[in-house]
Amino acid sequence: SRKIVNEKISDTSITIHSEVKFPLGENWFKKIDLLVISPGLSPHPEKYSGLAPMLKLAKNRGVPVFTEVDLFEIAINSSRNDIKIDKDFKNNNSKTSQIIAVTGTNGKTSVVNLLTKLLSSLGIDAQCAGNTRPSLLEAVMHREKMNKQPDFWVLELSSFQLALTTSFSPTYSTILNFSQDHLDWHRNEVEYLESKLKVFGVPFPSSQALICRDDKNLATKIYEYIDSKLANRNKKDILTFGYSNPDQKTGFGINSAEKFCYFDATKKIKYSEFPLEAKDLKLYGKHNYSNITFCLTLISQITENFQSSLQT
Repeated sequence: SRKIVNEKISDTSITIHSEVKFPLGENWFKKIDLLVISPGLSPHPEKYSGLAPMLKLAKNRGVPVFTEVDLFEIAINSSRNDIKIDKDFKNNNSKTSQIIAVTGTNGKTSVVNLLTKLLSSLGIDAQCAGNTRPSLLEAVMHREKMNKQPDFWVLELSSFQLALTTSFSPTYSTILNFSQDHLDWHRNEVEYLESKLKVFGVPFPSSQALICRDDKNLATKIYEYIDSKLANRNKKDILTFGYSNPDQKTGFGINSAEKFCYFDATKKIKYSEFPLEAKDLKLYGKHNYSNITFCLTLISQITENFQSSLQT
C-alpha cells in the first residue's frame, strides 16, 4: 500500500492508507475503461510524478485519457438547455451556454470573479468554475441539480488543466499575461506557453481571442499560433485590450488622462471616454488596469448595456 499524507487540519496530520500501488501497473489497465488524470501530476518522465508510465500503458492498450476540461466539454455539450436571452444580450451561439476561458500567469482568479460579478449585475446568469472553487465538474453537477444551464460559463484554467486536453470549444478566450513559472511541472517555458495556448480551443482555436496589445511578444506568439492552426479555416476577429490607447479596431485602454476609453466604431470616435478613471479603483499597477480593460472589452461584446456594469 501507499501512505498518503493529505494536509494538516488544526495541526493534526490525516493519513490515508490505500491498497492501490502507484503508478498503476499493467494489470490495472486490463480492468479500466478510461483514465482521468489529475492536473497536479506532471506527464513528463523527468518530473517523476508517476503519471508518465501510466500514460504510456494507456496508449499501448488503447485506453482513452481524459482531463477535467475534456469531461467538462462532454458534459455541457450533452446537457445544454434552451436559455432565455435578454433583448440586449448578444448571443453568438443561440440557445446554448457560452464559455469564457481565462488563463495567464497572474490575475486569473480576480478577473474571473470580477467578470462573473459584472455579468450577474447585468442580469446575465454567469457561473464561474475551474482552477478555483467550484471545480469544473462540481459546477456542472450543481447546474444539473438546478436543472438550469447558465448563460455563461466563466472559467479559470491553469496550464496544468490545459496541457493534455484534447477537446475544448470556448466562445471567448484570453491569456492575460505570461511569464516563466511552473517549471517544476512543465519541461520548459516553450511547453508552458503551448499549454496556455490551448485556452483558445482544441484541436482548433474556436473562440474569439482577446489579446493584450501591450505585451508585444505574447501577442505575436498568439497571432502566430492562431494563424498556424487556422491556415485554411475561417478566423474570427481578434479583440485587443491593454493599458495603452485602444487600437483602431475595437477594445478598451487608458488614455493620457488615466481615463478608461474605447474605440467606438458606431460613432467613429477613436478614444471615446468611459466613465471610469484609474484613480477610482482600489487597485494599482498596469497589470491590474490591463485586466480591467479585458473585462470591459469582453462585456462590451456581450451586451449593449455594458456601461451599466460600472454600478457594480
